[in-house]
Amino acid sequence: MRVMNRKNLTSKQRRSATVEAVIALASSSNPSEITTAQIGAYMDVTQGALFRHFSSKQEIWTA
Repeated sequence: MRVMNRKNLTSKQRRSATVEAVIALASSSNPSEITTAQIGAYMDVTQGALFRHFSSKQEIWTA
């Protein structure tokens, strides 16, 4: 299931949606090769939007 872009998500909801997107991407790709650009594209958000909720790619992985 593809994550839909909802402009009015809370930070907590956006973080949860990001984790769900990473799990979905990891089911078809090697997790070490997943980029923040791919995560953003999957979620239909920019990389900048991701980094408003996570300070680094590592923080996304540890969430």
